[in-house]
Amino acid sequence: MKKYLIIILFVFITFDILADSWLPPSTKTYYSENKEYMLRVFPTKIPDKYWDWESSSKRKKKRFEAKDTTIIKCHAILYKLDSQDSIQVWNKFLINRTAPSDVIVANDGSSIATFDNWHSLGYGIVFTIYNEKGEVENNYKLEDFSPYEIDDYMHSVSSIWWKCGAKYIDINRIEICCSVEEESKDIHYNLKSKEFE
Repeated sequence: MKKYLIIILFVFITFDILADSWLPPSTKTYYSENKEYMLRVFPTKIPDKYWDWESSSKRKKKRFEAKDTTIIKCHAILYKLDSQDSIQVWNKFLINRTAPSDVIVANDGSSIATFDNWHSLGYGIVFTIYNEKGEVENNYKLEDFSPYEIDDYMHSVSSIWWKCGAKYIDINRIEICCSVEEESKDIHYNLKSKEFE
């Protein structure tokens, strides 16, 4: 009996160590390194009454207003900044289910790169490139470019913790840092050739 209690205790301790917590998604602002472009990302918004409406009978659904039942998908607005004003460049939906966990913006506004999805790092599409019009150029899963085996990364209940950083080297190349325990490797993505180097 004592042996089983120790096993159960070990399982609970392990689960607690690997558990992670996330704040609710919120609107975030990202800047290009030169501060000439600003991207504002709005997470998917589900109205407070949506689930009540979803579980209601057909007759009761008519009592709800459109604002109670309309989900607003994750979207972003890119602005060009100058000393006088901010000029909207584009306003587009992003492919994220909730919101990206991180975003970088090119110094000339010609592209943005988004990483992962809020609350589920490392799963599904983890790297997406949007062009100067806010349209998806390419997207990738972790296994498409990872220098390590996926199982080598630290895993938690919700995520695979693979990325230790990302930045534009110039307007045509992105550097992504992948990390396993104490080791990290930088990989480069060429926006012109659409290849990893």
